Amino acid sequence: MDHLAYDHARRLKLQQPLSVIFECNRQCSCCTDCHNKTAQRPLANEKMQLRFVGKKGLGVFASHRIARGTFIAEYLGELIAHETARNRDKVLDAMRLQYQFAIATEEGPNNIVNGELDRTIDAFYKSNIVRFFNHACDGGNLKPQSVTA
Repeated sequence: MDHLAYDHARRLKLQQPLSVIFECNRQCSCCTDCHNKTAQRPLANEKMQLRFVGKKGLGVFASHRIARGTFIAEYLGELIAHETARNRDKVLDAMRLQYQFAIATEEGPNNIVNGELDRTIDAFYKSNIVRFFNHACDGGNLKPQSVTA
């Protein structure tokens, strides 16, 4: 079990994110409480509060201390192609609304758009509370991590 990304407390063992964490799934023979199913059991929304923070708009605050390495929640939204994301960007940037998150998907014939493997998750129309999380690519207290099961 030393090769797994999570410890027995379901916290990320690694200091730097991996390109993708592979979790156990229904095809595994592990138990339902396996600690390698961490992203499939995010923190409950009632432990997070959505608040207005002045010029910044809405933000999410934890109602308790969250230990380093804890998986908090999945970023949900509409999976769109880069071209669609760029077109939406023009409109949403003018409104100062930005809920897009660029990701790299697995290679395959259904994932290639205009010769690119990249996709964007757009949480403007379909989303959850995570779209209001504040993360910083170069510092911040939250770090994005790709996970698949």
